[in-house]
Amino acid sequence: MSRPTLVASLTVLLLAGGGFAAWRVQSSQAAQEAAERRERRQRDREATRERELNELGEHLRTASAGKFPDPIADLALGMLETEVRALRPGMQPKTDAQGPGTWYEERVSPDSQVLYAFGAESHRLGQVQVLSMVRPEGVGPQLTALIDRHGSPTGAWHCEGAGPNAIPTRRFTWHQGDVSLQQVILAHPRGVSTTLYIAPTEVIAQSLRMSACRPVRDRAEMADVPVATPEQLPEVR
Repeated sequence: MSRPTLVASLTVLLLAGGGFAAWRVQSSQAAQEAAERRERRQRDREATRERELNELGEHLRTASAGKFPDPIADLALGMLETEVRALRPGMQPKTDAQGPGTWYEERVSPDSQVLYAFGAESHRLGQVQVLSMVRPEGVGPQLTALIDRHGSPTGAWHCEGAGPNAIPTRRFTWHQGDVSLQQVILAHPRGVSTTLYIAPTEVIAQSLRMSACRPVRDRAEMADVPVATPEQLPEVR
């Protein structure tokens, strides 16, 4: 190969090499810019989701104001977990909770306890359950107190329960916009257990569906409260 030919070949290789290096730089810059765009989109989505959760939390706080009974009357749905823990220092993590999110329990009297459920993502109070053991003669006054405070129930339900371990209950609901109440009455061999739910209306509706509930037909059925058998509730025999 002649010297001029060699020089020309080397020149071509150098030029090509420089072009390849420039292409690599451009490609690296494009990849970095694409990654930055993805990160911005992700941050925007997270900010939007956080804003939505905060707006929902504040809406639930307003909608549930005044619906909580003593001794937790100062609470409201939508409150942050840190707020509730500051107001209810006696609540403890519930290790056997069945539902999603984070659950706490608190014994508020010898015959009553409260369950608190917080959203896994929002860390805001999503629902409250007040569980009580009462004598049969105490069911009427308890229901009357709810009616005096919240008005007449908007629904009375006979619930057969679902699944092989179905437990029959009588339920009353108060549909109050986006937040509703549900009083569950479970009669059993040792007395009566009641549970007052305060939750978003769609949660109450889902509970009724899952428990195979239907409206009470008439006064005769209203007076015939279902009673769980010892076989259905072996833990309260």
